[in-house]
Amino acid sequence: MTRFLIPPHVAWVSREDLDHGDEPHAYIALLPAGPSLSLQGSACVVWLSIQDGGTVDEIALRTSELAEVAVDDVLDDVRRLLTDLVAAGVLTVEHAGDVRP
Repeated sequence: MTRFLIPPHVAWVSREDLDHGDEPHAYIALLPAGPSLSLQGSACVVWLSIQDGGTVDEIALRTSELAEVAVDDVLDDVRRLLTDLVAAGVLTVEHAGDVRP
């Protein structure tokens, strides 16, 4: 089983923590010196679904619940965004059998 996790060297805050804008927004940064990312709209909803980590299916389910849509409507987009976030270095992948220190 593959799980996606936000590593400890990534800091983030969501727009709801800063103000009450209409569109979900998250600011993400690799510590200590960046780079930073900004996720808006549905990408932010996926990010908020990742905060506790999980498999693609678990994250897609949480995303669908937050967005109030069917899981099948978000699954492909969640997969693509997870791949992009891993490539950007703001998510890590843990495979079954990996041992965490």
